[in-house]
Amino acid sequence: MSTARFSLKLIDIKILAVALTFSLWGGFYESAIQQVTLFLSKLGFSAVEISATLTLWGWNMYLLITVLYFVMLYLTCRRRFMKNIASIILSLIVGSILGRWVGGLLGVSIGFPMSPTVSSLSMFAGLLGPFGACSAAYVSERWKNLISSAVVNIERPFGVALIAILYVISGVSLFILVGVLFGFGAESIPTLFSNTVIIAGSLVLVAVTFVLYLFVAYGLYHGRLWAWLVTFTSTMIGVFSSLNGIILGLSFDIWIILKILGFVLGVVVIIYLLQPHVRVYFGIINPKPANIVRNNMDTQG
Repeated sequence: MSTARFSLKLIDIKILAVALTFSLWGGFYESAIQQVTLFLSKLGFSAVEISATLTLWGWNMYLLITVLYFVMLYLTCRRRFMKNIASIILSLIVGSILGRWVGGLLGVSIGFPMSPTVSSLSMFAGLLGPFGACSAAYVSERWKNLISSAVVNIERPFGVALIAILYVISGVSLFILVGVLFGFGAESIPTLFSNTVIIAGSLVLVAVTFVLYLFVAYGLYHGRLWAWLVTFTSTMIGVFSSLNGIILGLSFDIWIILKILGFVLGVVVIIYLLQPHVRVYFGIINPKPANIVRNNMDTQG
């Protein structure tokens, strides 16, 4: 059997290293979290403080680790997914399962003796994100290549710049609001936020959110396809979240007014993002069959 037309390469070292590193942390966090709960309880944290601490730092870990993991795999897989698809898939499986198992053992080792087994369901679920990241990288690169011959450079729509500015204002406002809140001093804020660990978790969460807002604003301003998808998805989620608050609101107060304003603004943004000239600017279009055939011929050639 001739192997001249294909490669039997088993492992992609870069993908394996990324999957192993982040999965190891995931397994460690999952196993160590019970020990952290016991540790906080011994330090005198109340049940409410423990819940707030785990929630805040859980969100921090999710944003920092999950987003970074996705970005690392996305960038690594972007232009080499189909060329090394077999070795990449095997590397994702081996790295994710092995890393989560080793991380689980390390997490157990820091506390009381417990079963060192990380659940099979957890290991399997841990594969979905990595596969999604690499698949998204391939789809994005393929999509961009298909539309490159169909779309010429067009001028940035004015509304896109406004939405990007709105993201910057939202991020800065959130940052300033939290700074003002803590600037009033411990006596003017809830006792819960006098806890140093909770304050640190809140500040880290705000800082990460602030950076993400700026990152999306940059992508919108420069017409990145991923920025349109992120904005459209997050805005739709915000619209329905505001709608829930309006429907379930028990009284007409300042929060209901803010939710109504958020709902209206979200609907306006969604309608604008769906305008043809805006979608063309970001490349949210379906390539014609002729472009697909031409791209396939170029790839084969």
